[in-house]
Amino acid sequence: MSLSKTLANLQELPAPELPAFWPQTWGWWVIFVVSGLLVSYFVFRRLLAFYQNRYRREALAELAQLEQTWREQPDSVSALRDLPVLMKRVVLYVDMSSGQNRAQASLSLCMQRLATEPVADDVGRRLVELAYAPDHRLLSIQPADLIKQCRHWLETHRAPV
Repeated sequence: MSLSKTLANLQELPAPELPAFWPQTWGWWVIFVVSGLLVSYFVFRRLLAFYQNRYRREALAELAQLEQTWREQPDSVSALRDLPVLMKRVVLYVDMSSGQNRAQASLSLCMQRLATEPVADDVGRRLVELAYAPDHRLLSIQPADLIKQCRHWLETHRAPV
């Protein structure tokens, strides 16, 4: 046989199959399922936390509205009178949602118990004065500082389990 006949008998080899895009072993399926479950769990936890903190976002928005109204009209006390009501609603919501009925406890004691950081001792007294004191005594309460402390408490308090 000559070289030209040998070269004429050569045939092109078929191309190999392309590798599959899906995993070939069951181990990869286990990894996909476990990672999918983990992602689903963490998304569920974040959504649950977001839903459970809805009251906090609403209270902070209302506090911002109260503060804006007070800053626009510093002589008007109606916005300041709503601050103790707001704080009472938040404390009652947090206490009732935990299933514990502590209705006899004062607002300052409840705020102390739910706080993650120490709350000033006079916050409860100042909130009571703000709710019931005559209008001419409200300036001695230092509303800006009280609003700041209430905002800090709203942002950092923890709900009992």
